[in-house]
Amino acid sequence: MIKRNIIFLFLLFAVTPVLTAQTISKEIVTAFENGDAKKLSNHLHPNLEIKLLDNIQMVSKNQATRLLQEFFKKNPPSSFTVTYEGTKQGSKYGIGELKSKKNTFRVNIYFMNQGKENLIYNLTIEKV
Repeated sequence: MIKRNIIFLFLLFAVTPVLTAQTISKEIVTAFENGDAKKLSNHLHPNLEIKLLDNIQMVSKNQATRLLQEFFKKNPPSSFTVTYEGTKQGSKYGIGELKSKKNTFRVNIYFMNQGKENLIYNLTIEKV
């Protein structure tokens, strides 16, 4: 019994840092799932590079929000799943799959650490 409790505590402490080190927050996942560009904008860097389908550009946070609103209006999401999260040279990134009724999209998100939070400075959404 004691051995089982010790194993349980060890696993609890071993898994907790992995769960708290999540790159793509639940708020971002929910914003993609709901097609909510305004909530997603809370996580955008003031200036970012955005690629929607074949159109790539440097835009302000407000411009990116408008572009995402148009994208979500044309492609209402049915689901969003995080498929990979990682860190490379101190930069965090995540990859997800966004599904609409007609299409599936690959979403690449790159984060920049701004104080206490990670802001999206590069966002790519491309059709699979």
